[in-house]
Amino acid sequence: MIPSSGRENRAKAKQAHMPESPELRRSTVMAIGSRDKTRSFSAVGPLPLLILLLAATGGLLLIVWLANPYPLFLESTGQKEKMASGFPNDELATERIPLQEELGRLAASDISESSGICLSARYPDCLWTHNDSGSIAELFLVRTSGELLAQVEIEQATCTDWEAITQVSVDDKSYIAVGDIGDNSATREDCRIYVIEEPEIGDWNRGEKPLRTSATPLATIRFRWPEGAVDCEAMAYDPTGREFWFVSKPRPGPSLKSILGGAGNNEARAHMYRLAWSPDRHKDDQVFVAERLETQFSPLAVTGMDIHASGKKAVVRNYWTAFVFERPETATWSEAFSQQPSRIVMLPDQRQGEAVAFDSPGTSILLTSEGVGQRVLKVNLPESEKSIMKNQVK
Repeated sequence: MIPSSGRENRAKAKQAHMPESPELRRSTVMAIGSRDKTRSFSAVGPLPLLILLLAATGGLLLIVWLANPYPLFLESTGQKEKMASGFPNDELATERIPLQEELGRLAASDISESSGICLSARYPDCLWTHNDSGSIAELFLVRTSGELLAQVEIEQATCTDWEAITQVSVDDKSYIAVGDIGDNSATREDCRIYVIEEPEIGDWNRGEKPLRTSATPLATIRFRWPEGAVDCEAMAYDPTGREFWFVSKPRPGPSLKSILGGAGNNEARAHMYRLAWSPDRHKDDQVFVAERLETQFSPLAVTGMDIHASGKKAVVRNYWTAFVFERPETATWSEAFSQQPSRIVMLPDQRQGEAVAFDSPGTSILLTSEGVGQRVLKVNLPESEKSIMKNQVK
């Protein structure tokens, strides 16, 4: 529409039989051009904008999925428990409502990502824990009630992606092994395990402010996976066979390295590995190769594991479930892990639960989660044998 001032000037010009001035013609053309642009923009409609919005949203979801696909993938299916079972059949040896207890909270703000825990062999009712990737290379000694007792910096060590910690008992000596084994993008050439003698904390029970000390690794174990880069967050040590055990954390899709043409693990199923090691076998300049074992056990999103000090019981966890295995006297762990778990326990809700450890008797498991001030939970393991429930996990 031509502005009213333009129309009045035109009318006056016509009445006076006078030609339009250049200024009048310019203002009229600008007004018409403005109207045409508005019409052109309106003619485009919302469809291209919708396509652009969908493309941007899809790109963002792809980035999130490559970083950590499990919450998106499993929430969208609505079958977390069923898919987390790890077995191709529909039978789950499941205890639905185990007895659980909150022992306390990790009070120290320095513990922001409790990614792994193990029971202390030296200090009763205490745990060792550590933070996740990019943190200071240090361990925290805490009571099971959550109170921080000591911080131990590990010298000559780096925290690329610390995901697991386990107690190593050899010849009546107690060691702590920390697994720098995480690899979300599946790009690492090798991994490391730092082994230290369990630190002696003087006056650890005095109840005053936490002690600070340091420790030097007894050994730094360098090793690689047989098929190339693998993401792994679960590690435990079997004192009877003197072996480290691992369960990989599969991704429901290709790894970043495989997308870029590398040799990353492209299988969306978990695998078990073992690595024979004891202090008398260690060589500083050696790069070990873990051995992969084919088992039927293949849950999604495995985040932690532990083997009891007796060497007769193991637990593997993911974000929702704990799988308990028992090894008969005459069986090896390879054989035990090839069988179905004796129990599958649905775990309580946690912010991002990754850590698990047996208590001293082996009748309960202890859990922590990433995040500041998270709970220390105790879940009693059911005493009954297999309780088979077909298609009843909701």
